[in-house]
Amino acid sequence: MADPESHVKTMDLIALETGSQLAVASTGTAYSKSFLIPNFESASVEFQFTSDGSVDVKVEIESGAVVPTTEGSADTGNYGVGNTISSGITTESVNWAAPSPTVSKYCRFKLTGQGSNHASTVLSKLKLHYTAKA
Repeated sequence: MADPESHVKTMDLIALETGSQLAVASTGTAYSKSFLIPNFESASVEFQFTSDGSVDVKVEIESGAVVPTTEGSADTGNYGVGNTISSGITTESVNWAAPSPTVSKYCRFKLTGQGSNHASTVLSKLKLHYTAKA
């Protein structure tokens, strides 16, 4: 029998980061590396934070027509917030979200520590699962 999941492709986006994780210390802001958006029918984002203390992180997607001027930094000239995935992730559980389709070439994730977010908090998993358009 054919694998019913074989039509789903996965991009392991955390593998693009140094040390395969991205620090979101206290109330700081971190940006994932940008990536070319695949041509997809539907998509979901799988992500997870780990910490030695409390987790409280806002997760957003930014999109733009070009790669950021400087990866890992704010770039308001080329990038804008496309949508908020979550206004506050407060657990170390695996999270899933269905991002809205965007008409753009590149995107990246903007992570903002909030309130009681611990200085040791890191994004440890970030994957984009999608079904490719024919």
